Amino acid sequence: MSVKEISRKRKGTVYQTVVDLGRDPQGRRVQRRVTARTKRDLREKVDALRAERRNGVIVTRGRETLGALADRWLSSKRDACAHRTYASYVDIVESFIRPQLGHLTLRSLSPEDVERALNTWRVAQRRDHRKHSKTVPALLSNRTLRYIATVLRTLCNYGVRMRAIATNPAEFVALPRSEDYEATVLPIDRFAQLLQFARTWHDGDLSLHFLLAAAAGLRRGELCALQWGDVDLQHATITVRHAIEVRRDGSGIGINEPKGKKVAVLAIPEVLVQALGEWRAGQTLRLGSVTAETPVLDTEGAWSHPDRLSKITMRCIRASGVPRVRLHDLRHSYGSWLADAGVSTRVLQESLRHSSLTMTEHYTSQVGQAQRDAVATLGAQLRDAGVSAQPGAKGIAPKAEPKCD
Repeated sequence: MSVKEISRKRKGTVYQTVVDLGRDPQGRRVQRRVTARTKRDLREKVDALRAERRNGVIVTRGRETLGALADRWLSSKRDACAHRTYASYVDIVESFIRPQLGHLTLRSLSPEDVERALNTWRVAQRRDHRKHSKTVPALLSNRTLRYIATVLRTLCNYGVRMRAIATNPAEFVALPRSEDYEATVLPIDRFAQLLQFARTWHDGDLSLHFLLAAAAGLRRGELCALQWGDVDLQHATITVRHAIEVRRDGSGIGINEPKGKKVAVLAIPEVLVQALGEWRAGQTLRLGSVTAETPVLDTEGAWSHPDRLSKITMRCIRASGVPRVRLHDLRHSYGSWLADAGVSTRVLQESLRHSSLTMTEHYTSQVGQAQRDAVATLGAQLRDAGVSAQPGAKGIAPKAEPKCD
């Protein structure tokens, strides 16, 4: 190790050396210049760097920035996730992370930099120009802030895995508070009103569209990708194999695996079986023939576009007079109706095809009839046991002592 002695006017004599730390994953040599006031301190710093190298940590190249790492990360994600997810990553990087942190080198990036960026995003205006009041623009929601911070953490974790950065500075910064999520639910009697209105809608019968969302819990992309080969009217089941995805890069739509990448077989109620049978008969008359590959909700025999489906169903919902809900909110209603009917959380999770119970629990937050019945039964048991809330009563009333003559 070659040590250079340097004389400085203010700090006096210092000692400096260059430590060779091997090569990075791209094959480029990694070196670090180390400076200390004494040779002993210099040796300790060099030993610490070499210990980090032996433990698998390669000190990052000084010139690589977070923006350059983001480019590498996005390239790795292009074919590894859904188009919509990839588009959201690009949006977060270009709109938030790169402007605030992209110019910083990985070597200098610190938790303080991440904290300052979060504080800047907390006072940023919403990009849809929604206003908190007539004069005050609305700020980014906590949900958006958490997503930005999560993408930043994921990006830095990629840098740690690629040995471009020793530690993840975003891991030391607390995420913004999560907002309570409450699913929008349409009461079942109002859904019956919507269904009756949709059967006579001037742009065509939309009752099956609503039934598939509210009686089977299908998502929008799954509705559009449903084929007759996936429908078993005899056994009253629907198999979810595919979902149509809108590609935000302008390439149109594509057929992918359903969310969670798992094929699911769903039981469906008799009312939906009957509606599917009637729909198929009418579709056969209109198209001449229906095969296993024919989309159930077709546009003259072709796939329906998810965005178009959202628009036509939203127009019908607005005209029907029911509370304003989205097509996806009918899936929320499906989950809540099952919960009110006393379905266990585990069965509800399987019906909704959630990856975790955390999301499923949003549908059981309301007090349903099954819970009320259970509490009523408990109340009857407490009453029969002598528990009283009358003034002067203390817990369970004591048994009456037998009178002695």
